[in-house]
Amino acid sequence: MKKILILFIMLNITIFAEKGGYSDTIYYNVKMSEEIAIKDVAEGRSDIYLTSVSANMYSGLDEETKSKLDVYTVPSGSWDFLLNPYPNQKPYQIVKGDKTYINPFANREIRYAMNFLINRKYIVDEIQGGNGGVAYTPATPKQPNAWKLDMIAEELGFSESGNKEKAIQIINSEMDKMGKLPENSGRLTKKGKFWYFDNEPITIKFVMRVDDPEGRLKLGNYFSDILTELGFTVEKLQWDRIKCINSVYYDNPENFNWSIYTEGWLAGATYIWWSTGVLQHLTPEYGNMPGWGENSWWNYTNDNITVLAKDLLTGNILTIEEYWDKLLSITKLGLEDSVRIFISYQNDYYITNKNRIKERLPYGLGDGLNEWSIQHAKTDNKTLNILQRSASGGLFMSPWDPIGANGFADSFSMNVILPVFDREITQTPFGLPLEKRAKLIKTESKPYRDKDGNLKGEIDVDEDAHNYDVYSHSYKNVGKGVKAVTKSTYEIKFGKWHHNRDITINDYIYADGFVHEWTYKTDENDKTFNSQYSLYFKDSIEKSSVGWKIENDNTVTVWSNSYFPSPIELERAAGSPGLKVMAAAKGGIAVPWEITEAISLLVSEGGSKSKNIYGFTQKEGITPIDLKSEVLTKDIIFKLNEMIKNKHIPIMLKNRVNVDEAIKNYNLAIKWLTEKKHAIIGYGPYYLDEIDSGSGFAKLKAFRNSGYPFEVGEFEKYFKEKLIKIDYVDYENVVSGDEDLVIEINLSESIFPEIKRIPATIGDVNLYIMNSDKKYSGDKIVDGKSRIIINKDALNSVDSESLKFVITAGINEIFVDTYIGEIFLY
Repeated sequence: MKKILILFIMLNITIFAEKGGYSDTIYYNVKMSEEIAIKDVAEGRSDIYLTSVSANMYSGLDEETKSKLDVYTVPSGSWDFLLNPYPNQKPYQIVKGDKTYINPFANREIRYAMNFLINRKYIVDEIQGGNGGVAYTPATPKQPNAWKLDMIAEELGFSESGNKEKAIQIINSEMDKMGKLPENSGRLTKKGKFWYFDNEPITIKFVMRVDDPEGRLKLGNYFSDILTELGFTVEKLQWDRIKCINSVYYDNPENFNWSIYTEGWLAGATYIWWSTGVLQHLTPEYGNMPGWGENSWWNYTNDNITVLAKDLLTGNILTIEEYWDKLLSITKLGLEDSVRIFISYQNDYYITNKNRIKERLPYGLGDGLNEWSIQHAKTDNKTLNILQRSASGGLFMSPWDPIGANGFADSFSMNVILPVFDREITQTPFGLPLEKRAKLIKTESKPYRDKDGNLKGEIDVDEDAHNYDVYSHSYKNVGKGVKAVTKSTYEIKFGKWHHNRDITINDYIYADGFVHEWTYKTDENDKTFNSQYSLYFKDSIEKSSVGWKIENDNTVTVWSNSYFPSPIELERAAGSPGLKVMAAAKGGIAVPWEITEAISLLVSEGGSKSKNIYGFTQKEGITPIDLKSEVLTKDIIFKLNEMIKNKHIPIMLKNRVNVDEAIKNYNLAIKWLTEKKHAIIGYGPYYLDEIDSGSGFAKLKAFRNSGYPFEVGEFEKYFKEKLIKIDYVDYENVVSGDEDLVIEINLSESIFPEIKRIPATIGDVNLYIMNSDKKYSGDKIVDGKSRIIINKDALNSVDSESLKFVITAGINEIFVDTYIGEIFLY
């Protein structure tokens, strides 16, 4: 009898295992005052403050308030200057109406000189209050492998304090050369201290964030004074974030409405390999450089950068050495072109209420509190209250567009929306790939380079593997004799959409077909084409995709010409089938095919109930797709009813979905949109129950549907890892070559995400000489100590006055801590 009872209890536990995230309900609210937001968290009125707190603000809190808070310190924020390089060629003129202007930042050498003009150390010490450090590249210092990018800055001669004299010399020389060009002769002159063109001051239009008065506004004013010293007239455009963003990112650079902008970034993810960060900030490939990929606007280009960037994006690499060679080459070319001038990073403080949150949260070691933190926050009443801060009171400044390149472009929106979706392959807090919706069953790769250096493969592709053909609007078999570099088979964890429709293979087929349809322009009358969209997807389709097929057991096999060598391990994510059709690297944001199809028809055919003209590109006269908008939601309902009337079936689902099934799907979607008054239908651990864009309020509820594939806490095992940290490094910083140099390293370890530390017992310690291939391994760690010896012969072989080095320490390369040092030789 006891055995039967035990079995019954076990069966019930199995059957009723809870799905989704820990909290039943999550509330998001906004505060305009940081002081009030912090007080609310300390007093337990809110549980998590997702907006980072500056070091100055945190250090100024009284001890009683600090005692109520749990703190997560992460170097997640960064600053740079974005320069408008239009027209990026001689004679550097801009014509507006009947007037002609000169843009000094169209001159590459003047842009490059900005790197020496800036005193980064002053900015960190005086404007940031010593919080953080200098930065020369998109990679946050002390993050894994970031030092490799810093070596490029070292090679170029960048320094903390800059070299103002050198910069002024370069700028004056280039301005003189510009004045001697035939088109500018007699027109570009210097009168007294200031530069003129056609007898009018050469003006720098400096866009600054007035809603960041202690940070980027001070940064802008500091650099404005320096530009004035150089003889430029500075027009200070001190605007709030919405006007800044609309004026810079949603405008043609050719209009010359801005010259320089004080950009601020959150890391967005924890990186190990840095290709994403480098490509986003230094190349046009993600549509994140002036021009923003809109084909009717002027766009910044650099052919040398683009060739290398396409290789990294499409997996045209054979070895890890080739990967780093190409990534570092892009970094050097991008720093030399200097459309972005990287300035500094900030140590951001994220806070939670110590009593309300029962365990320390998992968080990104490079980006702070994130979707893992939200999903795994444990409170007694299973209700989570989250605050974000906006000086203007509103949060969601970007449209919630699940298709175009500009959707979900602000961190506030992403904080709310990421728990609503899943990803096929996601990341651990340490930046390592983690299979979620797509499980890699098996994979093989046989890459080689032909005599012309092209990447080729030797894997036979099944004849009945297929690809989407945009001209016939159907899938066609690849046929005989096709080879590929990689073959991977995935098991898809389908589950359900939040409105209780099954996710099926048809959702994946639709997504694949949709991407092809909107990437290619088949003729002049093709209305399902968008240039920004094409920029994001075209290369991966043409250079990577070979074919795919659905196996009898409902697994999916993908053949690809992409290859990402170990230990990068990106091949697990590169070929995975996906639901996402969005032209941006924004997690797994995707909605059911019937919603996407209705949006597609609204954009391509028009006919909205509201009379709005919708588009995926933000232009004058175009209403952006915004799924949180009640107006768009009603327009989607109107279009779905039209699709019912017309018995519409998407062209890529012909012969796969019948009319009855399609109409059933449309009606189910209409029911959700009508009830919720928004068009966000996700498939993650939480669903969006309510949204009020005006007040910044949102409410998520746990998706407890038995069809959701993952139980509460299922991924915790991937978080609790042992991490090692470099606490202190001891060495003589002025040495001769008469004796070996001994470097003592003190290390500690902890079990993430806890903060309690003990002397390290395991780990690998290495030292790398910058701008050299020399590597030294440390002694075995004993009681938190290791030692590295650089012999005197190596010291005597150095042909400079100093030797810069990087020390790394890690356990199984899960997350590697770094220390950068310098030794002066005599």
